[in-house]
Amino acid sequence: MDSENTHSSSPSAKESSVKVTNVKRTINFANVDYSRSQQNGRFYANHVAISSTLFDARVMFSDVDPTQDGSGLMAVSTVTILMSPEIAEILHKGLGRLLEGYRDDYGKSRLPEDAIEVPRGKDQKITPPDE
Repeated sequence: MDSENTHSSSPSAKESSVKVTNVKRTINFANVDYSRSQQNGRFYANHVAISSTLFDARVMFSDVDPTQDGSGLMAVSTVTILMSPEIAEILHKGLGRLLEGYRDDYGKSRLPEDAIEVPRGKDQKITPPDE
């Protein structure tokens, strides 16, 4: 399955498309009709965590607040989204293009360079804790 993303500087869904091509047909997700959607839930999150298995990718959004006694932080999960690796890749590419457009329109993000901690990478090895 091949996928191709296109993006313009506008974040409009009609101007951003994903085409999935297989043996039988090409599907264009640029003009999806949401009018029959029965629920349009909105969730606030100030924290996000990601994980994966062999079969799926998970994005967990939470609202993190200080504990009542002020000694730590407590996360209240708002929504978890599970998706196939292929959909996660489309999301990754789409968000990347959206952020490129954001930077073009508004400049660099306010997020500090070291704000994102990536626990694993191609060049990093995971070592078990001392027993």
